[in-house]
Amino acid sequence: MLTESEARLLQKSVKSESVELNSLDMSVSMATMPVFYHYRNIDGSADFMSSDSLRSSFVAALQEYPLMLGRLCQKEIGHCYIDVDNNNLNIPEYKEVQSNIHFGELQSAHFDPEPLQPGPDKASVFLTGSLLTGAIKLLKVCINRFRDNSGVTIFISVAHALVDFHGLILFMNRWAEIHRYLQDGASLEHITKGPTSHNRGILTELISPPEYPPAHMLQKMYVDGGWLSKWLAWLSPTWRGSLLSLSNVFAGTISCCFHISRNSLDDLHKLIRDNSTTGQRISDNDVLVSVCNIVYAQSIAAEEKEKINSGILGQLSNYLLRALTGRPKTFVYAFPASIRPRIKNQLLNNYTGNAVTVVILLNPVELLNMPATPQLLAQVAANTRKAVDGVDKEYISHSVTGASSPSDLYVRPFVYKLNIPERLSTTNLTRFDMYSVDFGWGIPEWVGPHKLLMPKVAAFLPSHPSVGGYYIHIADSPSTLKHIQQNTLWCKYVERFY
Repeated sequence: MLTESEARLLQKSVKSESVELNSLDMSVSMATMPVFYHYRNIDGSADFMSSDSLRSSFVAALQEYPLMLGRLCQKEIGHCYIDVDNNNLNIPEYKEVQSNIHFGELQSAHFDPEPLQPGPDKASVFLTGSLLTGAIKLLKVCINRFRDNSGVTIFISVAHALVDFHGLILFMNRWAEIHRYLQDGASLEHITKGPTSHNRGILTELISPPEYPPAHMLQKMYVDGGWLSKWLAWLSPTWRGSLLSLSNVFAGTISCCFHISRNSLDDLHKLIRDNSTTGQRISDNDVLVSVCNIVYAQSIAAEEKEKINSGILGQLSNYLLRALTGRPKTFVYAFPASIRPRIKNQLLNNYTGNAVTVVILLNPVELLNMPATPQLLAQVAANTRKAVDGVDKEYISHSVTGASSPSDLYVRPFVYKLNIPERLSTTNLTRFDMYSVDFGWGIPEWVGPHKLLMPKVAAFLPSHPSVGGYYIHIADSPSTLKHIQQNTLWCKYVERFY
């Protein structure tokens, strides 16, 4: 934990304020962003990322991000705010531990977080806290120092309601920048504050209310979630996060990380381009979404077939699943779309709050389960591009200003996806310069999420500049992951990393 003197310094520099969360913040208010940054001590420096300089620069950076020192409060169902009280700050959890392994061992394991001993305690993709007091730490940091001073891992977990990944990278870069200043002999008194803003009014200033009814995709996502969404919205943030975290544990979710090379992506681009009937521009994200969409749908179908053929228990399990969920004819694929490049305003560059909406891509299950020919890839890629291009100012306006009532609206997309087995959600982190965070000793060797993600969630990750291509981190049941790795399309273009 931070010392009393560090807490007093924060108290002096931070003003009391109350910031109401907007609909984009509320839609991710149940989640955290748990990320590892792994740094290798390349030249064996004795003062490599020293404990004192990391702590001092962390405290200095926090002074520019006061919401991380606040408390998440629910004033009424469906409406939360961050209360920053400089007489009673919510001091982040900050600890440093000594690992018994060498950094080279972690590198040999392809940065699989499993060998990290000791590792981050109670890490969860859901925002949890004390059920007795209701207290929730909005920011947690664990510094893991490796044997023989061979490297350092920074694990950071921040409440998603405060920042999106753009805001998280701004914070990490600011922490690293101040650390470099201190390494160069500068004093904290002479460091000028950065231009970042957490003013939620920026979005409402830049985005006018919608003029037309919401698009079909949004209507689908916000369909009434029944008693479950109303109950989840009624719960306090602490109880909501704790119950969801517990359900995640019982789901038996595991994670795997895969790599798709630049050459494989270029081959897929050519296949799609040569078989496209629309001539649309297809991005790397469109290609990744298309491959994951097809492979996931086919893996679920293969898993169901295996259950049916495994005997009475498998047949009964499948029957119960279909009795509860029906047999959807549509595969639901959700992925994020950033508002920043679509609004194109300088104010959003330094805005740390959430500025991301969700795209819902709907493809027929029957289509996705056809043989994975170049024509099928081209068709799904075209459908993906059409969905992305549909995120216009009107779509964004509904996401930002139109999604404010009823009170359980922000929980409905989560419940909607829970009720559909034929689904996948992805988050695309490839557009963020995650490898830019340099504390003065070079960029990280690897940046990636914690393994404890929700089931049926994939993350597209940027790779180290020396590697190229992208990583795909997937969390799901062992059975689903087994069938993904047996899929012919997947095996041809993607290889397992850990």
